Amino acid sequence: MLSACYTGQNSQDIECSNNTFGRNCQEKCNRTCITCDIVTGICDSGCHLGWKGDYCENACDGNFYGANCSLQCGNCMNNTQCHNAYGYCTGGCASGFNGTKCDTECSDGYFGPNCREACNETCKSCNKTSGVCEYGCKPGWKGDFCETKCQDGYFGENCIRECPDKCYSCNKSSGICDLGCHPGLKGTYCTEECDGGLFGVNCSTPCGHCLNNQQCHHINGTCAKGCDPGFMGDNCTEECTKGRFGHDCLKNCSSLCVNRTCEKKDGSCKQIATQTSDSNNTSPFVGVGVGLPFLLIASVLVFIVVKRHRKSSPHAQPLNNNRRDDEMKLTGQGNSKINTPGSSNGRPAIETTPLSEGMNGMIVEDPEYFNVTKTTPDIAIDKLEAAIAEKGKNENEGFRKEYAGPNRKKEYIAAQGPKPNTLGDFWRMIWQERVTTIVMVTNLKEGEKLKCNKYWPDKDKPATYGPVLVTLLEEKEYAFYTTRQLSVYNKELKNTRVVTQYHYTAWPDHGVPEPLGLLSFHSHVMNTSANNSQGPTTVHCSAGVGRTGTYIALDALFQMGKGKGIVNVAEFVAKMRQNRVSMVQTYEQYITIFLALNEIFKAPIKADSMAEFSSKANKAGTNIPANQNPARKEFQLLSKIRPNYTKDDYKFAMNSIADKQGGGILPLDKYSLHLSTGIPKRGSYINAITVSVNDGASLCGLFVAVHNVIQQMNMDDRVDVFTAVRQLQIRRPEFCAKFEEYEMIYRTVLDYNQNESESIYCNQ
Repeated sequence: MLSACYTGQNSQDIECSNNTFGRNCQEKCNRTCITCDIVTGICDSGCHLGWKGDYCENACDGNFYGANCSLQCGNCMNNTQCHNAYGYCTGGCASGFNGTKCDTECSDGYFGPNCREACNETCKSCNKTSGVCEYGCKPGWKGDFCETKCQDGYFGENCIRECPDKCYSCNKSSGICDLGCHPGLKGTYCTEECDGGLFGVNCSTPCGHCLNNQQCHHINGTCAKGCDPGFMGDNCTEECTKGRFGHDCLKNCSSLCVNRTCEKKDGSCKQIATQTSDSNNTSPFVGVGVGLPFLLIASVLVFIVVKRHRKSSPHAQPLNNNRRDDEMKLTGQGNSKINTPGSSNGRPAIETTPLSEGMNGMIVEDPEYFNVTKTTPDIAIDKLEAAIAEKGKNENEGFRKEYAGPNRKKEYIAAQGPKPNTLGDFWRMIWQERVTTIVMVTNLKEGEKLKCNKYWPDKDKPATYGPVLVTLLEEKEYAFYTTRQLSVYNKELKNTRVVTQYHYTAWPDHGVPEPLGLLSFHSHVMNTSANNSQGPTTVHCSAGVGRTGTYIALDALFQMGKGKGIVNVAEFVAKMRQNRVSMVQTYEQYITIFLALNEIFKAPIKADSMAEFSSKANKAGTNIPANQNPARKEFQLLSKIRPNYTKDDYKFAMNSIADKQGGGILPLDKYSLHLSTGIPKRGSYINAITVSVNDGASLCGLFVAVHNVIQQMNMDDRVDVFTAVRQLQIRRPEFCAKFEEYEMIYRTVLDYNQNESESIYCNQ
């Protein structure tokens, strides 16, 4: 008899196995099942990877995969279903992604399906999906994909900047004019005119023989002021034709020249024709034969008379504090004595003085340095011949004397200030001696007294003085002085030179200037004058003795001191006075030389270029060691030399301070402002300051120093923070007394300069 089996059992009453279920275990579990129920076949232990449902009959979908379809697919192409078990995208990745599961974003510089596309190299960075350069293009390109070069005439990012207007075509990226400039221009951006004797396209054509080697017109090469002797034409490239010579070939060669052939420059005959015995032909040679000995004899006679007159002149006066500069009369040469140490006038002894502790202490004095150029017979004859050649015009040869300096025998000319009847002679001397630098140490008028005649014209109003036409090219006014660039054209020689006048305007009528102010002026002359060995420096005041001698002594002794480490003021002044009476006229002027030399050798004056200043300023705020921080080293020196005043220097302020509130910082009597008042019993004292701060010093000095330094930078493109603060501390030692303030001056001026530079760049 057969018995029936229950579901989930086989005939032997054993439960189903081997993934079977149902009656007699005849049903197979779904192969995607891990295990199924032996009765129902439901996958009670879950499904294999990628499947779902009670019987695990459905593959994962809806962008899910993995165990129980619990994992999100990556970014498959066209949003297709990833592999149901392992998640990889069988059809590839969507734009912007790569990897087997398309879940990795493209690296920078790549985009598109599977990141197979490279961004355009001209792109800064592209969109990883579309490749669009959403962050802009590199300079020189434009377009969504930065595929288009800038059109001609434009450059930079997105091609929005125009090329310089004088470029033929500029680099699309940088704007540099790499294909050349319009004729007459050069430089990276075609902003510089041709120079150095060149003109035309790319400044490649040499100028012709322009007068005195002057630069020709930068575009067409024409010579504005004519040609050198021997050449003609607009560009001075044509030699004079046969029989002609000189400027613009306007002169005819002499009939004495064979075939009228002469040197095209000066007209000298290459070969002189044989002379006949005709009396008409011999007369010129007789004239020369008689005239030249007569001229020489006259010159020698005049020299002897002058020499005897000088020998009979009284000795020069010693230094006299009571005589004013403008009262000095020019009496010729003579020997003079200076009030040297040990004299009986009660003045303090001043001996040969070492310059500083760090310099060589040996006293080595070379007498050659102190020699004064004395007028020799030959020089006297030369000068008298020059005077005769000027047909007696130069009647004031005595208004100048020549002096040796540390560099050459005739380094200085000490002159009187020109008067109405000597204006022509003054400029004749300037031209004859090849002077390119004039130092003027007087005002035209001081008080009610006329000290010197104005010998230069106003702007745009050229004026003639004797043989020259003078034009004012440029004038700059500073606190203590004014500089003027003058063009001097000799109408007879048809030649032009540039002369620079340095006019010191702060010498008081009764007294002497502040040493540091005079030194600032002297430093500016030293650093900016274009003087050379051909011509001396002309120095003048009114009478040409007191202030003139003071400046010459300061300049010469400063240069000697730098070279030798020792100076002898008394000896140098005495040597000067052998050639002109009372050079360095008053005791106060004499002491000023000492004080000024002391100041300059304690701390030299040096203006930095903008590059040097920027380097200093960038180091000032860092924590580098003090010996490597230029600004800190400057401040330490400034602290050492800062003036120390006593109560005697504040008497007026001390007597008046009872009426004032607060204020431990007082103004020096020497620099106090005094107000007049009509109110009875009200004093004239005022504790005046330019910028109002609570103590009159802390931030006031900082503000004024920054202002002064910026003015200097704007005028000269150079900066001297040290001297600017030093000048302020003479008037108020409390100014900029902390390194933080000194450092802030550097940082503020640097920021100002950078902002100005950026503004200029943006406006271009």
